[in-house]
Amino acid sequence: MHFHSTYTLLVGVLALGCAAKDHHGHSNSTDHAFNATVHACHQMAKLAVLSEIAANQTEADKFLSHHDDQAKAKAKLDGAAAQLKAMSANTTLVATCQIVNAHDELKSSCKEMKHLQKFADAATNATLKQEFLDKAKNDTKIEDKIAAAASKLQSMQSNTTLVDQCAQLAEEKQADSAQKAASTSAAAASPTASSTSMGERVAVGKVWMGLAAVVALGAVSIL
Repeated sequence: MHFHSTYTLLVGVLALGCAAKDHHGHSNSTDHAFNATVHACHQMAKLAVLSEIAANQTEADKFLSHHDDQAKAKAKLDGAAAQLKAMSANTTLVATCQIVNAHDELKSSCKEMKHLQKFADAATNATLKQEFLDKAKNDTKIEDKIAAAASKLQSMQSNTTLVDQCAQLAEEKQADSAQKAASTSAAAASPTASSTSMGERVAVGKVWMGLAAVVALGAVSIL
């Protein structure tokens, strides 16, 4: 996992979408472009999986068995490779998707560590453990998860880069929440104010910073 190299690059890309939404929640062309690109990246990832399934008859049969409309499902499998090839011809999109996918992978890993931490804590916290058991349909499965959590968590935490970047994500999320809360309070206190607020200036600044970073990366793209 190349978390460190891709995460730094991603900051500029993500600033586009985040900053656009910070500006009183109004969407604009930049926000739309960002969302469209992320959607395209997720579509490519889905097509890649479908292509792999289509290339494996056993997996293809299993995939079709889970769909009531097998003709429609088979059409998806049969067309996946061609669609993926067509989208992959856009080299700028491919480069951007590498960054977007790395960010998705990072968020997933951070979420998994947080999940594992709860199970690891349950091993020494009877109350927490009982909460898991009360919600579980299979007590044995939960017991196994609790028993294995500490080892898995330790393995992931040995990646100090991952740990640092998860901490950074958490800090940024907390800062964004605080900024939104402050903006909401300011708007409520002065709903008719015509002057540009500090929150607006920061949001606009983040948009331009994001644009500059993306252009520098050669990552501005839309299908």
